[in-house]
Amino acid sequence: GEWPAGETRTVEFEATAAPTAGPQSYPLELQAVYEGGDGQTKQSTPHRFSVQPGPAQPFAIDNVSGTLSVGGEGRLSGTITNTGDAPVTNAVVVFADQRATITPLETEYAVGELGPGQSAEFSFPIQVSEEAEAGPRQFSVLTRYRTGGDAVVESPTIDLRTTVGPEVPAFTVETTNATVSPGGSAALEVTVTNNRNEAYSDVSAKLFAESPLSTGDDEAFVSDLAPGDSTTLTFQIAAGSAALAKDYPVSLDFRYDDADGDTLTSDPYRLPVTVRESEEGGGPPWLL
Repeated sequence: GEWPAGETRTVEFEATAAPTAGPQSYPLELQAVYEGGDGQTKQSTPHRFSVQPGPAQPFAIDNVSGTLSVGGEGRLSGTITNTGDAPVTNAVVVFADQRATITPLETEYAVGELGPGQSAEFSFPIQVSEEAEAGPRQFSVLTRYRTGGDAVVESPTIDLRTTVGPEVPAFTVETTNATVSPGGSAALEVTVTNNRNEAYSDVSAKLFAESPLSTGDDEAFVSDLAPGDSTTLTFQIAAGSAALAKDYPVSLDFRYDDADGDTLTSDPYRLPVTVRESEEGGGPPWLL
């Protein structure tokens, strides 16, 4: 507007430094366009000055934890904190690591707006292949966000450290009634527990026995088995009359669908079945 001679005015411009900008001074040029006393539009002499971008918006990550194991699906979790002086919006934590044996099922976790000093939790589901080795691992994440000038910026990567545990069997299998008499039969009860962090469906179990044991009812089915849940399966087991009083092995394996809909077959589980002489008392022997 009007600008009397000798008066000082302050003007503001919104500017954004590109993510590739370094911490050095950059030249800018300021010029005034105005209407003089004669009604003619004029331009002032350009005035050169410089600006220096501040450091990148800093973030900190702590409370890192992982439930990763070889051949299984787990999570990598942590807490991100805006340790800078400016708020950010639309903040997203991005999993920036790529490995052949470790596959993130989701690579981004939206945490939204983070004011100075504010924190938010994040978590990534991760699949670890059976070819991976157990042990400590270091992963990298970065934060993508919008500044007050609505520019999209990515922070430098931050390293996270967690441990990949050894392979966890898909099931835990225990017998609760595994005794049979020579020449007799019994119901073999097996308690099966989902040992991993994903739900299973269409679980088919099959029992295998070798002489002197046999089974006429060797299959069982469970429609769904949530993580940590257990169910009891019942099979019919028989022992030949010549079976000795000792433990004999049987094996049990499973065919099931995992959370991704893939059909898998477990390793066989070996279980003991005890052949025990009947404790019923008999009369005196008779001589014929």
